[in-house]
Amino acid sequence: MIKNFFFFKYMEPINILIYIVVIVILIFGVNFLNIKKTNSNYEILQKYKPSRNDVIELTRNKLPLVLLGVIEDWYIFDENDKVNKNKLTADVLNENTKILDELLTLNKSYEINSIKIKTNKYSNLIQENNVKHFLCLLKGEISVYLFNPEQKIEYIINENNQKQSKYSFWNDENEKLKETKYMEVNLGPEQIIHIPYGWWYCYKLKKNSLILNINSNTIITGPLKILL
Repeated sequence: MIKNFFFFKYMEPINILIYIVVIVILIFGVNFLNIKKTNSNYEILQKYKPSRNDVIELTRNKLPLVLLGVIEDWYIFDENDKVNKNKLTADVLNENTKILDELLTLNKSYEINSIKIKTNKYSNLIQENNVKHFLCLLKGEISVYLFNPEQKIEYIINENNQKQSKYSFWNDENEKLKETKYMEVNLGPEQIIHIPYGWWYCYKLKKNSLILNINSNTIITGPLKILL
């Protein structure tokens, strides 16, 4: 500590500034490369009643992760154990979803979709471009189809600035996707799946569903988001 103090004491202010800038660039550079590094193994991780540290460690494997026994502890239910939509506020969700937070989380965004099987049974096939994305099935049942980052999928850029497959996975166009490999995960009520950066995914409703999407960034990944 004393050695470092004397090191800075005899440096010119401009040199100290350069030193700090270099360190910051290195930190962001290492984190950017880490985010871009993906895992293409077709393997699904699963954890019941995880701790926050469990979630942090497991998501660093960069593989799809299913979490069980988490949502049931959230204070979003009424006296009949049904989801109370009036409780799905940012304040309530911030308090209840801390277990999903990475270290130094800067912000979280929530998207709540109540989807009926008769009107919107299928989702588009898109590539995950968020650093940390949890799809939380509050009620209902869905099948999630996951394609690893190595799959060659022709795409367009949609209105959310995401890569979206040019071809539907759900009709005759899926002939264009016949060379791709994927795995299917069946998700039940009050289950969560983490979709890693770079993976392609879509889902099919089996029942009317209430889906909560949580995206978050840390102090480090937030500024890097514009480069991803």
